[in-house]
Amino acid sequence: MRAWVLSIVVLLAAAQVARAANCPQTELSAAASQVQDARNALLGLPPPAEPLLTKKASSAIADMKLRLAAFVLAYMHCQPENADVDGIGIDLARLGWAQQTAPRRGPLFSGALTFEARAPQQGMIGVVARFGIGCGSDSMLMLFEHTDEGWTETLRVAAGPYRDSAHAYQDLDYAVAPPGDDGSWFLVEKHRGASCAAGAAGLNYSVLRPTHDATKPKPLYAGHNAGLGTDAQFDIGSDFFALMAPNDAAHRFAVVGQTVTPQ
Repeated sequence: MRAWVLSIVVLLAAAQVARAANCPQTELSAAASQVQDARNALLGLPPPAEPLLTKKASSAIADMKLRLAAFVLAYMHCQPENADVDGIGIDLARLGWAQQTAPRRGPLFSGALTFEARAPQQGMIGVVARFGIGCGSDSMLMLFEHTDEGWTETLRVAAGPYRDSAHAYQDLDYAVAPPGDDGSWFLVEKHRGASCAAGAAGLNYSVLRPTHDATKPKPLYAGHNAGLGTDAQFDIGSDFFALMAPNDAAHRFAVVGQTVTPQ
């Protein structure tokens, strides 16, 4: 019995050593430093003319998301199959100095930086990074699946470059459908524009399927509902999803192949 236990301990230790060899701390530290550089550049910008952003501000926001993505990728590359999902957000915030006070001259660019992680399906981990921008915040989702090569990014949700903060992905939330009979699945996300931007009322949502490129998921459907708020909840299955607000009828959609149909 003792020999069996010892063998398990040795195997686990070997796996940790192998994983550590593929995850040099210098790479993770460098990625974290670049997040801080991008964050400081963003926080140092002057206040925007609400809700429009300068080209420099737009570029700084886009760069922040690129640096965040590189940081999360470096971190997830080091995680074991049985990664502690509850601790990932805390770990990323600690490593990325999320609570560090950065220099700021533009009071409308919030210093908030947070990371949230959860397991939407078996063998999946979703990481949402949120950071302050003029008039509110922007968010990015990176969804990972565990493969023989470790945690591999499968699908990324983020706003493209924008000059109007109404296009930010504030209050981003998502749900992943269970695989259908053919093994395929889809993701539904919802968000709103930055809070002080014109046209930020209501909820934007979209349906996406993964492709060979995690940064370019296939859009199946996109919509906007002026009557829904961020308190709307998901109901989702392998061939449908619904958005439900308290004291309101569910907004239900059928999903068959590449077609999404309101019901």
